[in-house]
Amino acid sequence: MIKTLWTLGVFSGLSAAGIVACSDTDKPVLTALADSRLALLNKEIEPKAKKTEEPAAGTSEDTKGAAEGDVKVVDDKPAFDLERAMTKGKEAYLICSACHQATGAGIPGAFPPIAKSNWVNSLSNDEFSKLILNGLQGEVEVNGTKYHGVMTPQKAIMDDQKIADVITYVKNSWGNEGGHVTVEEVKAARDATADQGMMKQEDFTTLK
Repeated sequence: MIKTLWTLGVFSGLSAAGIVACSDTDKPVLTALADSRLALLNKEIEPKAKKTEEPAAGTSEDTKGAAEGDVKVVDDKPAFDLERAMTKGKEAYLICSACHQATGAGIPGAFPPIAKSNWVNSLSNDEFSKLILNGLQGEVEVNGTKYHGVMTPQKAIMDDQKIADVITYVKNSWGNEGGHVTVEEVKAARDATADQGMMKQEDFTTLK
């Protein structure tokens, strides 16, 4: 009887109702057979688990991300503090204002303007830094007007931070186009022109 039930019941989907309809003597056997069949069916339809590859020992998440093309670049360089530079630059500019005036307008026929100035708006940060550090002499043309005079070098008067601040202040004042100079840029310019004398207009390759 058990064999017949195994063939006709378990492998053809023996139901709970079918087990209940059997005799009390056969129920434990049939229940065990049904449980066995159910476990077998569950095993057949269970989806295969995806194999998860763990990173090798010592492999960081950043390295794993880089290998997968998801590279995260962390910029730990502090943001430039323009507000601080403008405040300090305005203070340092007092030295410059005797010639270029508080308004940046200069003095006609004597000292050129730095407001809306082609020098301020075209010189690279490197050359602007060298201009303040080493001074200027000879004929210069500013906004289409020629001037003859001397601009005093500031390398022995201002440190790198003050020069960076004053250039940033000038770049962002009186209708100029903006921008900023860092202390690192000024230091590099100072090192590159340690033996430089006063400069002339022709020394500035970025001037427009």
